[in-house]
Amino acid sequence: MVHTERFTEKALVELLMDCNIKYPYIVLAQAKLESGNFKSKLFKQNNNMFGMRKARKRITSSQAEKNTYAYYRDWIDCVYDYAMYQSNAMCEVNSESEYFAKLGARYAEDSTYVSKLKDIIVKENLKSIFEE
Repeated sequence: MVHTERFTEKALVELLMDCNIKYPYIVLAQAKLESGNFKSKLFKQNNNMFGMRKARKRITSSQAEKNTYAYYRDWIDCVYDYAMYQSNAMCEVNSESEYFAKLGARYAEDSTYVSKLKDIIVKENLKSIFEE
């Protein structure tokens, strides 16, 4: 199924909530960081806002690999793939600090990744977007 919804940050926030993503403000910060605020070549060409590689040991919504990164039909499939990643790799995580620790250890190659995410969360007040 091809989705037709045009990408907006508001649509992303709604989908993160609809998918019941753990720590959605962290995930939104990841999307902003990884995609250069949704302007990167990887996001535009691969519909990949998280810098994800094509999964090999879990179910994935990625269609293929393009320039060593996962390629998605659209941005929505990218979010679905992150949700699958999260339910697989982060299923045992029960706190924000554990989530950050696992991201720092396994997700990014950048040793300052977690501090960059925390800066984005504070600077853009991302937690408030998801508070009801």
